[in-house]
Amino acid sequence: MRAVICLLALATFVAGCTSSTGGSAQPQPGGDGPAPTTRAAFPSSANDNYGAPKVTTPMDTVKWQPNPCTTVTPAQLQALGITQPGKLTTDPKGNFCEWSSQLDVSYTVAFNTGFQPGDAKGLANIYEFATPGSMRRLPDIDGQVAVTQQAQNTNGSCTIYLGATDAVSYAVDVEIEAGLPHYNDPCTPAQQVAQAATATMKAG
Repeated sequence: MRAVICLLALATFVAGCTSSTGGSAQPQPGGDGPAPTTRAAFPSSANDNYGAPKVTTPMDTVKWQPNPCTTVTPAQLQALGITQPGKLTTDPKGNFCEWSSQLDVSYTVAFNTGFQPGDAKGLANIYEFATPGSMRRLPDIDGQVAVTQQAQNTNGSCTIYLGATDAVSYAVDVEIEAGLPHYNDPCTPAQQVAQAATATMKAG
């Protein structure tokens, strides 16, 4: 089993990343996370954000979407203990990059910019399909809004969603096998990766 860290700017990451002993994590229905099968019971309107917090410091991620491997610099990778180059995978819903520094640890940085017609965008897309009341606001990360769905943060897993704009969100998902460092506090490395990637993108 390997630890998996996924960072995504997404519409459908609420479907979860797939964790396995091989391959790479992908945001897709049927993954380890909850699939977007029901809408949250928030009031609906043409401009509804389903209770998601607004992004007050918009950040342009267009430059980074074609190659998510560039969102974490060589110096940041070294600080995280990653010595292998990232592997870029293209996907219609958004490209992603995976680094595997050892057998049981991998990091994946990805963007998911595909939205179903009529669905909300940005963090509102996460809130739209989340269980009502399940989302929790976290301290901003480098000025960007950060939230989590506590139900996802169990047994070595942590998912943090961040707002780049009100139309684009990205996320960090961490899954760590029992017995490995940070199994009991997976949100710590998730925040570290989110901080690193956000700082890189803000630096331009």
